[in-house]
Amino acid sequence: MKKINIIGALLLFAVSSNLAAEFAPSPPKGNWAKVQALPKGQQVEVELKHGETIEGEFQHLDGDAIFLLTSGQDRMYPKSDVSVVRVFQRGSRKKNAAIAGGILFAIGFAVGYAAGPYIADMEPSEMGAGERVGAATFFGAVWGGAAVGIAAAVRPGEKKTVIYRSP
Repeated sequence: MKKINIIGALLLFAVSSNLAAEFAPSPPKGNWAKVQALPKGQQVEVELKHGETIEGEFQHLDGDAIFLLTSGQDRMYPKSDVSVVRVFQRGSRKKNAAIAGGILFAIGFAVGYAAGPYIADMEPSEMGAGERVGAATFFGAVWGGAAVGIAAAVRPGEKKTVIYRSP
């Protein structure tokens, strides 16, 4: 029973840390300084107040307008029309690998603990707790290691981060 609590705690930690990052507080409204600090060529998404969303490369700011390169054309959007500005950022391979490895280690550990006696062709009552933990650790390491390898090899996705929200 103690092992199940540990597995539950590991799964809860992995899920809650990911949710905390998802629901982090948004930037203060009206912070145009972050838009001014963007490097030329940065991929951005601009949401206009009337609902249109434009993706493009940031070119520059001129007064109170943002210039984007979209479909090969330089376009200008006045700050008064802009509702939200988001930047595209690559996800973290290390973070993805750690989360995937932790979750699959916990699942592998549980499967190994439960299936260990059957794999060793023994009755569950014949296998000691130490042997079951050994089998569980082996399964957890194999599954977790596979998950880390796969997650590290896969190209991380892009995430959008809000850097400006109109007041």
